[in-house]
Amino acid sequence: MTDLDWKQFKKNLQLPKLLKAGVPEVVLQADSGVLKMSSYEKRRLIEVKIPLGGTKWPEGCQYAIPYDHPIFNESEVQEWSFEGKKDILKFTFVSHGTKKVTDIRKKSKPVEFKLPRDWEDLAIVTKSKLLQVLDHLEASASVKDTKSEEDARINAIFFRPSLSYSINRHTASVTDGISKKNFSIPSLDFLTIRSLVDRLDSGTEISISRSEQYLRVSQGDICLYMTLVNSREPNFTKLSEKYLYTFKTQVSDLKSLVKWSEYNADASSYLTLEFDRDICEFKTKFKTLGTISGVGGDSKFTVNLPSKGFVGLVDYISGEEVRLRYSHEVMNTIFNVHVRDDITGFGYDHFIQTVKF
Repeated sequence: MTDLDWKQFKKNLQLPKLLKAGVPEVVLQADSGVLKMSSYEKRRLIEVKIPLGGTKWPEGCQYAIPYDHPIFNESEVQEWSFEGKKDILKFTFVSHGTKKVTDIRKKSKPVEFKLPRDWEDLAIVTKSKLLQVLDHLEASASVKDTKSEEDARINAIFFRPSLSYSINRHTASVTDGISKKNFSIPSLDFLTIRSLVDRLDSGTEISISRSEQYLRVSQGDICLYMTLVNSREPNFTKLSEKYLYTFKTQVSDLKSLVKWSEYNADASSYLTLEFDRDICEFKTKFKTLGTISGVGGDSKFTVNLPSKGFVGLVDYISGEEVRLRYSHEVMNTIFNVHVRDDITGFGYDHFIQTVKF
């Protein structure tokens, strides 16, 4: 038997499987009383370290667990043990009185991961705050359109101490800052980072750091390493609060009407918002979708928005109350969706270019 908890062991074992494009296996290697679980791709490495305590694990050998190995399906385990024998590691599981035995083979060609010792701290942030930032900035980060490192030099999320933002040809998304220094995360790495952060513990802060070659996202002994990509940062300045028109409504009401527009308009069409003092009417080219009353305005005007782009932005907003703002003193064709959480104080903005007919 082993004194390692199987549920925690399996949870950690699953993390390296987040990497899909490399060799589909988790590599296990014990060294100085610590077991390392890792998986790697061309640009990324996930490594999880587990203190072995009194558990004796064959040291100096690498064992490979294919992603489709039955060990990942073991759940209700009451007892488990392992034994090293020449070129295999034999696992024994006891579940509801039934014993199962499965083997893991020694890796024929060991891999070596040379990681730097010196890291520069960029941000230390809670899981909830980092997820908020990532979820909102995904709206303008062109994640689905980023397929190569060349794409990643353009499509990225940029962090400054004062703000974090993403921008594409049609929209921009901005949140409050979370970093100590300026850095960027290429959209190419977004989904991997988002998936890992979602699986980390809520009670421990997450660290983001970099070396000369790598960016690292870590929590304790769980680390994701990515080769740095020098994304070209655009000349971006957050707009002031000076808009000609400002309206307030509930997030739930806005989401409900925008959802209707998604069902009633194709990707090339536009969504028209007609503001008449205290009422906002949502229309497509062919029909009226509905109205929101009590928006608190005192003006009458019409805004035309690309349906696909606006629906995409609204999908990412959360909270209770949202401000809709239009006609900034510097850029009078910009439409702004602004939210600030009254409980956490966290704020974010989405911007989209209006269309003139």
